[in-house]
Formats: sequence, structure tokens, C-alpha cells
Amino acid sequence: MALFLVCILGVYTVKAQEILHEEIAGTGLVEFMDGQLVVEFVPGLLSAEDYAMLQESLAVEAVTPLTFIDAELWEFRNGTVQQALDMLNSRADVVYAEPNFVYRIPDVIRDYSFDEVFESLQTIPNDPSFGQLWGLNNTGQSGGTAGADISALDAWEYTTGSLDVIVAVFDSGIRDNHPDLLDNLWTDADGNVGQSFLGDTPNDLNGHGTHVAGTIGAVGNNGVGVVGVNWDVTLMNIKICGLNGANTCNGAAMIQGLQYAVENGATISNHSWGGPGFSQAGFNAIQAAGQAGHFVIAAAGNNGTNNDNQNFYPAGYNLPNVMAVASSDRNDQRSGFSNFGANTVHVAAPGSAIFSTYINASGYASLSGTSMASPHAAGVAALLKAANPDATPSELRSWIMNSVDPVPAFVDNTIAGGRINAAQALELSLLGPPSASVTPTSGFVFSLNEGEVATEVIDILNDAEGPLNYTIGVAYGEGTAELAGLPIAPGAEAFVDQNFWDAAGLQSDEVVASFEPEEGFEPGFIGNQLGWSTLNASSTQPVISDVRASDGDWALEIARQEGTGGNTNIGVRTPLIPTGSKFYTLETDVFVEELGGASYDIALQAPSLGSITTRFRFASNGNLQVFTGGNSTINVGTFEPGVWYAFAQEIDTEANEIRYIIDGEVIHTGSFWSATTVEQAVFLSNNNNDGESGFFDNVRFSGNDGWLNVSSSAGRVDGFGSEQITLTASGIMPEGVYNALISIATNDPENPLFQIPVTLEMDIVIEDPRIVLTAGSMSFATVRDENPEDTSFSFFNRGLEPLEYSISVDEAAMGWLSTDPQAGILQHEDTQEVTVQFSIEGVPAGSYSANINIETNDPENETLTIPVSLVIVEALPEAIALTAPVNEASAVFEDIMFEWEAEANAESYMFRISTDDELAETVFESTTEETFITVEDLQPETTYFWQVKGFNIAGEGEWSELWSFTTAKAEPSAVQKLFPANNSTDVQLFGVFNWQAAANAETYDLQIALDEAFEELAVDVTAITNTQQFVSGLQGSSTYFWRVRGENSDRVGPWSEAFVFDTIITTDIGRDDLPTEFTLNQNYPNPFNPTTLISYALPEAAEVRLEVYNLMGQRVAVLVSGQQTAGRHSVSFDAGALSSGMYIYRLQAGTFVQTRKMMLVK
Repeated sequence: MALFLVCILGVYTVKAQEILHEEIAGTGLVEFMDGQLVVEFVPGLLSAEDYAMLQESLAVEAVTPLTFIDAELWEFRNGTVQQALDMLNSRADVVYAEPNFVYRIPDVIRDYSFDEVFESLQTIPNDPSFGQLWGLNNTGQSGGTAGADISALDAWEYTTGSLDVIVAVFDSGIRDNHPDLLDNLWTDADGNVGQSFLGDTPNDLNGHGTHVAGTIGAVGNNGVGVVGVNWDVTLMNIKICGLNGANTCNGAAMIQGLQYAVENGATISNHSWGGPGFSQAGFNAIQAAGQAGHFVIAAAGNNGTNNDNQNFYPAGYNLPNVMAVASSDRNDQRSGFSNFGANTVHVAAPGSAIFSTYINASGYASLSGTSMASPHAAGVAALLKAANPDATPSELRSWIMNSVDPVPAFVDNTIAGGRINAAQALELSLLGPPSASVTPTSGFVFSLNEGEVATEVIDILNDAEGPLNYTIGVAYGEGTAELAGLPIAPGAEAFVDQNFWDAAGLQSDEVVASFEPEEGFEPGFIGNQLGWSTLNASSTQPVISDVRASDGDWALEIARQEGTGGNTNIGVRTPLIPTGSKFYTLETDVFVEELGGASYDIALQAPSLGSITTRFRFASNGNLQVFTGGNSTINVGTFEPGVWYAFAQEIDTEANEIRYIIDGEVIHTGSFWSATTVEQAVFLSNNNNDGESGFFDNVRFSGNDGWLNVSSSAGRVDGFGSEQITLTASGIMPEGVYNALISIATNDPENPLFQIPVTLEMDIVIEDPRIVLTAGSMSFATVRDENPEDTSFSFFNRGLEPLEYSISVDEAAMGWLSTDPQAGILQHEDTQEVTVQFSIEGVPAGSYSANINIETNDPENETLTIPVSLVIVEALPEAIALTAPVNEASAVFEDIMFEWEAEANAESYMFRISTDDELAETVFESTTEETFITVEDLQPETTYFWQVKGFNIAGEGEWSELWSFTTAKAEPSAVQKLFPANNSTDVQLFGVFNWQAAANAETYDLQIALDEAFEELAVDVTAITNTQQFVSGLQGSSTYFWRVRGENSDRVGPWSEAFVFDTIITTDIGRDDLPTEFTLNQNYPNPFNPTTLISYALPEAAEVRLEVYNLMGQRVAVLVSGQQTAGRHSVSFDAGALSSGMYIYRLQAGTFVQTRKMMLVK
């Protein structure tokens, strides 16, 4: 909208106003500036008088235009912010009004001391403190893990940055004379080092912004202090936080700063600040910046909570140009303070104990926070921009996310599942994606006796130039002697065996999960029952009760403890379980009656070691908490009382890793508290607030001794390279069959996951010969006179005695099928590979079948048969001829039937369509036996490319010629009408009808009728180019119906809902009804675009002249010139040919002269 109040302020100046921390309706508990709000008006609806009245009612003292988002910042005195918002948001001419949110620089952990200083090496910059920068190059210094960094050294082989890349640092300012930053600081045309949008100096009085800037781009290889992710980069100082050194940040200042940054060439910005308040203005500003090619990187927050539950802004804005960053420590664990979110936080980056530039005497300090993680990611984005100057924000984010190092602590806590890797991001951007393949994928079978070991090899290949990153995991599945899901019941000796066998006779695959009495439990006190024991004495001990249960009728209840007070833990221990497994899972269902009472904990411990492995809490305030040692906890989510939750803990003692799972979703991955042995589970409650009961049901332990070992859990394969992974199976399990699944995850977007089954057969001794065949049936197809490639199958002898065999084919296949060898003897555990060969020259086209027969001395498999089928076709399909839609067709509707001509040798057709003329990524592809296919829901106004090729059983033909078409414009949406409103009365006989703009509409049609069916039309106007129309000639004392619809060059939208209105009641005007004085009325509407109505009154006949002038005094229109009778008159003024601005209209009637102002807004 145009601004009716001229504002002198160019930059928002923070007044000494109070920061409030209150509930805002529809937003929640947030911080905001008292007496300030941000408002956006609907263009063209608000009159100058209404605008002035609004400001007067609120006692507005200052207005700052936020032109980047077509909004304004108001400072006012009357009423509260909530009252002002309620009033403004109830108006039809207001898009939105919201507080001026206040955000915070998150609390950071400060350590101004220096770590050890490392000597410079030739391969690294000569900055003397480089050795402290573990986030760039982690060698294991200070107790870290080598390689837990962003691989800066490898990245700098590609680029060390460019001064052409401008990164805006939205923070507390930057120290403008810091020797390690000075050469990389941006200055404006007047030599100013950045801009403050708080009305003070842009210099840093807090230290936070200087620290962030150093991580992004402290000058590299200058022999001073530290080095940034970029040696060379231009840092633009945008101060929106830290007024007078405080940690507060101003939302309106961010909007102004973002416009300033974009207009001055910044393509990346870092935002190490935030809070819980969603701002529509902030969202709009970042969205507008994204449309201008600007990438926003933001800190995820330092509350240690899940942003999926309560988001943190600006990191939480769901926009393609926003990337939220969590913090990792020097051991690739999630920093305890760091927020996370599987759906809201994109990546992790180093953020604990980060050494960088500062404003103290030494000029450097170590800080911790997601504030320190975000600039690592912003620095990587700047390196990518240096190497790829035309990259879009979406490309930058995609390269960073698709090149992370997969880290267990972030696999389920971030969208990308890992910590950023600068080198891999650059490689991905410059070399393209990898192409992964794995052999074999059919799987492996290990047959072992006790104590035996066997190995197999998996080959991981990369068939493209881009580097391939992979991670490997092993999941153990069901088996005949599976160790999963055994209940802790019945009997004190239920788990005396190392392999979880039930000495009391419980079947190992039986799932007895609940506390039902028929399973051996007695209702009532559980202490010393079936090996269970209680924890601390209490007036009310844990019992098996029938108050509620998740399975059956009974559950373990830890009841409220009347008057216990204090902080005494009361609970119950399970029977002891065997130790020595590498993998454990504890599962149980949990129910907490209500909040505000007790907390309920689940702990795993090793009594023999006197230590706890892990402890998880359903807290009395509704938080889910993980203990990190002693009484220290972090929040990992929330829960509701009165609901059963399925809880599980998975423990990998080798990897020192614990995963916590609620209702099947991993909510946190962490490490052991102390012990790495699991001997017992404990369920307990502090009950220090006389809390209501908690219940536990379906208590189960599972364990596995890790019989399968993989030589590498993660790695990298360079372009066109390969790597071998060794699988080692150990005969450590009891007799039975065990299954595992190897999952290989890659950064190949076309092949992100490979899964390979592995089976272990233990202690199965067979005296007789025993053939194990790996083939079922075989099918082949080929073109006439072209032999299929030789193939093979294999079998091995599991028995101790030699296996004698002979191989033959049916007589019907003697001419075209043969095998090699045809007979032999196979010793114990030896394998025989058999080659299958074809000779089809002269064999006519058609379908053939035969059997390969294997005769053996295996008493259980004397004859085995492998069916073989062969189809010979005359030829592969020719290129397909496309027919519709015709090539380069335009205005094609989105639901399209594609057609092509049948091809004689084609049995089916492959169809594909893309917005890319190289079809690198398709939007739809399918196979059909028809010569047509229908595709729905294509995007409007989009050019598509499509092809078809034929298939038959022998193979595929060539793709057809590539055709294209462009879809029609989208159908205009339904119009929302504004005036006259539905059921209006006393509507004038002439005036302006207006409505809101409809999406995708170019023009509008207006109909006004005397009947609801619109058969008796009084007004029918088409091709209206704006959202209002002057109407005259309506009859008085009449009921009318009106409607509007939008159109564009391709489609007509739906009619709006029909509104009804009544015109004014009219009577014959007698002499007494004539005006008593000359009057020139204010035009309506005002402001207007492009037509308005000017009315005036004449008490007597007069020579009338009505003229319009611009502010230069030039006449632009003569509307009336001549003699007119006494009465009330009106005339329409069309300013379609004029430009926006203020105009004067002047009425002269005889000796009477009057002028008024009107505003044209286009």
C-alpha cells in the first residue's frame, strides 16, 4: 500500500521501551516490545481518513516503513499490544498485525582461556592458533575424536573462499578494528563498516557477533590468531542484537537489515539468535530474500529440546532458503545444550568449545552454542558460493545436506542425519552425485559349528566422478533360536543361561509379555516375587494390580506415596539377566496418571559394578528426560498423562551408544552414563510430591551377542573406484538358524539404500551327502539368432560324505541348451558352479521350456529340477511415433491423455515426462500395454518434455523423439467480494463495486441481476482489468444480486457466491427536496484505482465546470462544462491514463468555487 504518513526515519531506532514477556493470543508466551507492532494492509482498501483515524486511536508516534515486505512498524501509546492486535486483525483491510518480537542471542558457555597452541604445518594455514580449531581439523586434540570435523583441509584444496562472496552477519555487530577480521570486512560507499538497525554504533559491544564472524571468515594465512572456514570472504556487519551490549535482538530490525543486505549484494546470511515467536513479518522477509537469491543459515537454539515440538525462529521457518543448524561436540556427539528435530533441524556442525575472534583484551575466546555451529555451516555455504557463483539457495542447502558425514547422534535428530563436511559438499557441487552399486545383493548363508569363523566380501562400487559416502548397519532379525522379546517372567532363575534360555521351561520364541497371574505372577506385593525385589521401604510398595493394563488385565503399579516427602526413590528391580551381550533392548509400556505429581524413571544398571548404564524419566512436568550423569538431565520431548506409551531402549555396548524410542520413533541417541554392562532393569519413582500412580506393563529384554561383524561402518569411495567390505560370521550362537540384515546407506540420490540378507546356521551336522541349491527357475529372452549371455548357478555339499552328481537337460532342449560340467564329486562344504549355455542359431521365434536335471546320491534330494524358459522374438521395438499432444503445443490443460502409435514388436511401453529437456529427473513415469496414458495434476504454466519407448520380453527399443508442450495458466480462484456486502441495504443507485484480487486472474466479469438465477441482468461488464467497477443506473427500492468471476487468457474461473443488496428507497423529488446550498462532496472511493465517483449539489440552475488538476497545477481532465439544473449530480472520473499520486478536483458553479483532494493508488 502507499504510505499516507510521511516518515522521516530511514532506520528503525530503538526507543527506551520495555520488553514484555507475555502471552499473545494465537502465538503463546513470547517476548516483544511494549508499544510497538508490525502491520500490513490490503492494497487499495484503506482510505486516507481511516488510516489517520487508526493512528489517532492508537496515538501512533512514529511509523517506520518495512518496504521489503510491504508492511509498517508502528510505535503507539494508547492501549496494550494485545488490544491493538485484536482491533487491527479484526479489520478486512488488514492482512496481519503482530507484535514486534524480541529474540535472544542464546546463552553461550564462555571460556576465555587458551588451549594448547599447535605448531604450523605446511599443509595448514600459518595462523598460530589453528591447532585449537578442532571444528576445522580434529586431530584428537583435547580429548576429541580424530576426523570429527568439517574436513576444512580437504575443502581448501578446492577453494579457500572469495572476496566476491558477501556473507551478512546478523548479530551484535563486529569489532571493526580486529586485526584478524579487518581485511575481510565489508564497507559501504562512505567507508562505514556495516550498519546498525538499532540506532547505535555498528561496533560490537557484546562479543557474540565478533566471535561468529571469525568462524565464518577470520583472515587466513596471515600469521595472526585464527582462520575462518573461509580465508577470503566479505563479511557484512548487520547489527540487530546487542544494544548497549545486551543479548536481545529486534525482529523489525532484522527485516530492515535483510533488505539492506540483499540490496547491497549479500547472498548468504548467518543468524545465531532466535526464540519461540513465529513472526509472519519475519517469514515474509526471509521468503522475499530467498526470491532474491539469498540463503539464510540459523542456529537451532540452546534449550536442549526438540524443535519438532516447539520450534525456534528464524531457524524454524519452513522455507527452501532456510537451513537450521544443531551443535556437535569434538567427539561427534550432540552437544547437551543443542536443540534438535528430525523434521525441523537440517544439519549439525561443530559448536562446543569453539575458539574464535572476540572483543576481550586478547582478542580471542572459546564459546559454546548453536550460535557457534551455525557460522560453520554459513562458512561452508560461502565456500560453495565461491566455487559455484551462480548457485541458488536451494542448491547450496542441497549440497550441504546431501554431503554430511552420517553420525549416529544426528541420524534421528536432524533431517540430513549428520554433521556437515565442507570437502564433500564441494565435491558434490563440482563433480556431481555418485552412482552406487553393491555386489552381491542376493545375500549370504554361513553354516558354522561352535567356535568356527567364516568370511565373505561385499564390493561397493562408484560408477561416477562424484565421491560416494556410505554407512553400514547390521540389524538382527528373527530366527529359530532368536533372542528377542523374552519377558522377565516367570521364575527367579528365568535368565540364568548366557543365551537367555528359560531354565523353567519357557519357550524361547514365546512372547509372554504382561503381568497376568496365570503366567506365574501373584496379584499384590511384588517384592521377592519371581526374582523381583523392591527398592527402598515404603508404606505403599509396588504391586501387581488390575487398576489398568496395556495388555490383559494386570500391570505393575508404583502407587502414590502418602506423605513421604523428600526425594526418596521407591521402585522395583527385575531379576538379573545374563551379561556379555553386545546388543540389548529393554521394552516396556508406561502409563502416568497425571502431571504435577511424581516422576517415573526406567534405569538399566550393573549391580555387580555398582553403576548405572542409562536412566530415562517421564518427568512430573510432562517432559521426557535423559540423564547424562549424576542428576544432570536433558529434555528430549514431551508426553501426555493418561496415555499408554511403548518405550524401548536399545544399547550397543561396542559403539557406546543408546537409543531411546517412544511409540516406534527414535527420540534421542546418546552414550552410556557409566557402566557398559547390563545386568538388571529398575522401575522407580521419586514420589516426592505425593504423585498419582505410574504403571509398567509388557516388560521384555532382548539381547544378541553380535555374531556378524562388518569390517567398516562408514567410508568413502572416490570417483570410479571401489571398496571391499569383509563380513565375518562367528560360531558363537546355540544350535539354530539366525538372520541379519546388512543395510548400506549412500549419498547416491538414485540408490540411497542397499539391503543384503545374511543367515547363520549353527551346529547343524549332516552325515549323508546334502546338496544345497542356490537356483530356483531361470527365464531368458532374446532376439532371433542372438544367444543369451551365459549364466550360472551353484550348489554346495553340506553333508560330511562326498556328493556325487550328474547334470542333464531335457531332450526338447538338446539343440539350444547345455551345461558345463555335466558330472562330478563334491566334498564337504565345497561349492560347484555350473555354467548354462545357449545356442539358438536357426531356432525360430517363439516360446520354449525345458528342465535342467540334477541327479545326486543325497538320500533326501535324489533328483532336483531347475525349470528353464526361453522366449525368442523377431526384433526389438523401433522408435515410437508420438501423436498427442502435438509437439510444442501450448495452453494444454493439466489432466492430459498422451497418445502414440502402436509398434509391431512392442509388448508394452515406457512413458516418462519431465520439466527438464534432458529428463535427468522425471515428474512421472510408468509402464503400460496401451498406446495411451493419462497424467493428472501437472503444474500450470509449465513446459514439459515427454518420450515413449517400446519393450518386449527380449529388451527395450530406443526412446522416441523428445516432444514438449506447455500447460495452460491455472484456473482463477473464486473471487471474494468486499462491497457492497451481502444483505446490504440503502445501497446508492450508483457507485463502485469492489472485490479482492483472485489468484491467477487477469480480468474480471461483473454481473448484477434482478433475479438469483441471473437471467434478468441489469449490469453485465466483462474484461475488467482491476478489482473495482463503477456502476450506475440501478433502480431505487429494488433488490439486486451480484457476482464476479476471474478470467485469464486460458481459463475462466468460477462465479463468486451471489450477494444480495437493496437499493435506497426513492420518491419523486419535489421542490422542498432540492439542496439548500452548493456542495462538493469527497470522492468515493478514496484512494481509488482507476475510477472514482465525484458528486455535488446545486440549489439552483447554474453554469457548471468540474475540472481535475495535478499537484503541479496542470489540468488533467474536464469532467463537466455547461448549464445544469438544480439537484444532486455525480460524475465518474477514470484515471487509467494517469500515474499514482495526489490530485485536486475543482467545482465552479456560478460564483461558487470549491476544491478537494483525492489520491490515485495503482
